[in-house]
Amino acid sequence: MTTLDSICGERAWAERLELVREHWASVRRLWLDSDDAARIKSDLPDDFLLGCGMPGIASIKPAGDDRFDFVEDGQPAVIIPCYDTIPGMLGANPERHVEHLVDLVAVASDQPDQFWRRRGEALVLGSAYLDIAGQEGEPVPVFRNPMAWIQSGGDGIVVLDWNWTADLLLGFDLIAEDVELGDRLEAALKPDIWVMEAAA
Repeated sequence: MTTLDSICGERAWAERLELVREHWASVRRLWLDSDDAARIKSDLPDDFLLGCGMPGIASIKPAGDDRFDFVEDGQPAVIIPCYDTIPGMLGANPERHVEHLVDLVAVASDQPDQFWRRRGEALVLGSAYLDIAGQEGEPVPVFRNPMAWIQSGGDGIVVLDWNWTADLLLGFDLIAEDVELGDRLEAALKPDIWVMEAAA
């Protein structure tokens, strides 16, 4: 008997599998097929795989709501897998280490401050760092864009969806990459205050 749960489960599995296929197609293009491979690889730290997963490259077209689509003749972008934990953190946090691909992030190869999400499900890049920082009481480095995060080896996070910043980051000590990002974080973390009207 087919149930709603089984249909939803099959759909979620198919969507996850499609995300994995898209990711590995971009990886294959970067490492085997791309003329841009040497330039992009030179921007990656030697140990980037320990903290960031395997990046790729693809031709993309930005869509609405900070999303992107894969297209044949679009703009070149670095594709970064977004996990619910950071691959390679097994030694630091073994009981929470689950490599679950939740989204892909595309970064304009010539303008790293422009980036988009494939599914719109990932809220931060490097979310496992929040678990580790919470357990160890460490401050959380926050980077402006995914390329800066990759170059750090994945030591920190990038905010992908600012609508959830207060829910995710309130209570953490944060180290912003620059003053402008620090100001944006400070503004996002301030609570909204309303004043009760006096009873008439």
